[in-house]
Amino acid sequence: VPTLLSVLGIPGPEPGADGSGFDGLDLTRAPDPGRAILAQTLEARVSFGWAPLTAVYQGPLKYVEGAQEELYDLAADPGARQDVASERPDELARLRSVLASLRPRSEAPPATHALSRDDAERLAALGYAEPAAAGAPGPGARPDPVRWMPLLAHLDRLAALSAQSIHPATRLSALREGIRLPARGEDVVPMIESIAEEHPDFAPVWLYLRDIYRRQGRAADSAEAARRYRALTGAGESDGR
Repeated sequence: VPTLLSVLGIPGPEPGADGSGFDGLDLTRAPDPGRAILAQTLEARVSFGWAPLTAVYQGPLKYVEGAQEELYDLAADPGARQDVASERPDELARLRSVLASLRPRSEAPPATHALSRDDAERLAALGYAEPAAAGAPGPGARPDPVRWMPLLAHLDRLAALSAQSIHPATRLSALREGIRLPARGEDVVPMIESIAEEHPDFAPVWLYLRDIYRRQGRAADSAEAARRYRALTGAGESDGR
């Protein structure tokens, strides 16, 4: 709203000390260099049972809270490749406090209706609630998504190839990376299964195998892959996921 009013030349109310006024920023003005910006993703936690990732940006610095704390100076390192957390403990502590101040209050309003287990699982399957289960790992024990992202990218590519014919250019590109792809897409499946054997706690591989086996008509194998996925993530089973 402040941006629209500014573009239209209409004055808006100034924010009051009591927090009144518009909740927003006039994006036609130069940004405040000291403004703290929050970024968060729960996808890895909801889909794979991994640790959530939260970041705060302020000035040239980027602080990441995950399985491990990270700090990057984006002015000197725009690609955020060099973690300087151990070298700059004071700025690490300051941005940790900034992030804490940006979090919503932990006090939640009292629940007016307790969902049944079936209702909770239906909402989780639709993406409206995070599924919870007694066997799901606690936040401190969740795997670090930063560690697993390269393997997930490799698995994504293999899973896409498993359902199609492999173009020679794709095979050549993989060969340059040291990956020898088979002639047919369906022959990629053993490569995915080998990932499951080598990394049995890697939740995404069981999710992919569940769908691959289902597509191949291997109902028992699909059910077992789904069981392994649920055991690692605490997620409810849904044909829509």
